[in-house]
Amino acid sequence: MNGLLSYQPQVRSFQWVIPQEIASVQTEIEGLEIIKSGLDDGIIVPDTTRKILYKDMPVITLPEGKIMRITGKGTYDLYAMQSGFVFGSYAVDGGIEYYEWDGQKIIERMVQ
Repeated sequence: MNGLLSYQPQVRSFQWVIPQEIASVQTEIEGLEIIKSGLDDGIIVPDTTRKILYKDMPVITLPEGKIMRITGKGTYDLYAMQSGFVFGSYAVDGGIEYYEWDGQKIIERMVQ
């Protein structure tokens, strides 16, 4: 075995979860109104029937590069996006669109 005394396979034990935008609002108070409508295990995207589970990191985007990461029914954490932060949105019919914060503005990356 190439001079090795033992062999142990490498197994990936993590999964990258891309945050999913459920709404874009102007104020934290507007976002909180959406978050209050959460279910026990997820939240419904406004004006749709699509449900995003909390484990899939639903977020609400705010101006100036801030996001509200919804952590549970009625709860959230507020973050400032770092340059290169990527999130998805189901705003596209039948697909998902990916966006990136470049430190100044949100730019469209890809539609899948």
